[in-house]
Amino acid sequence: MQNAASFHMFRDTWLDIKKETEYMEFQEEIIYIRHLIIGNFTGNGMETGYIVYEFGHGFAFYTAAGKQPLYELHRSSPALNEIHSKTMEHFMFPYLSMFAGEHQKEYIQNHLMQQLENLAYWCAIDEFEHLMYDRNMPIVQLCELWADISSRYMPWNKISLEDIHQGKCWPRQTHIVESPFYYIQYNIAQISTYEFYLKMKNKYGQAWQDYMRLCSEGGSKPYLELLGTDNLFNPFAGSTSEDICCPVVDGLYSLL
Repeated sequence: MQNAASFHMFRDTWLDIKKETEYMEFQEEIIYIRHLIIGNFTGNGMETGYIVYEFGHGFAFYTAAGKQPLYELHRSSPALNEIHSKTMEHFMFPYLSMFAGEHQKEYIQNHLMQQLENLAYWCAIDEFEHLMYDRNMPIVQLCELWADISSRYMPWNKISLEDIHQGKCWPRQTHIVESPFYYIQYNIAQISTYEFYLKMKNKYGQAWQDYMRLCSEGGSKPYLELLGTDNLFNPFAGSTSEDICCPVVDGLYSLL
């Protein structure tokens, strides 16, 4: 199936590679049955993960479209859609030699480290958003608020007093104003993504079958029912987050 998809991408010129600018941005759209990934690449080493991430979105949409009768069911909620894309990045790991050459270990290290740091960052963003939209605060006070929240979630992220007083340290994320409260969905999805990652380390084939099943269900069922379809744990239940994240952290330490 993967080879057939690649054949059609090249034969029908769905894949367009050319250098444009030094600015990078990703956006994905569905046009008929074609998933288009649009991006400008800067050569900073992260593009492989970005494009596979977006491919995960398109693959899930395309897979659900083949099973679900209604267009509205080809997508699910953000907390599930992000599982599709994030998990696809981990399915790439066995093929890293094609992208990272002899730097496969370093790529996995950086990937896992970035994801763990993002857990703290997205929690900080979520708390900031709740207070930002609950209060009417000028820009400097918002910066003071962000500096306080950031220091608690990410003590390694130092913000100067000058930047705070000049109103420069407010998070540079368009999601805050374009899609408020979306970022916490990344964290919810990350727990299930880690669960897939741990599964594929021992049973890669079974993990792929479970992933395909989840993608094909689209938005046909509520969130928890869809998790149950693949025997994924409820991220909100008990010690689920700790039980899943701890082995990932241990795995990261083993790579250092």
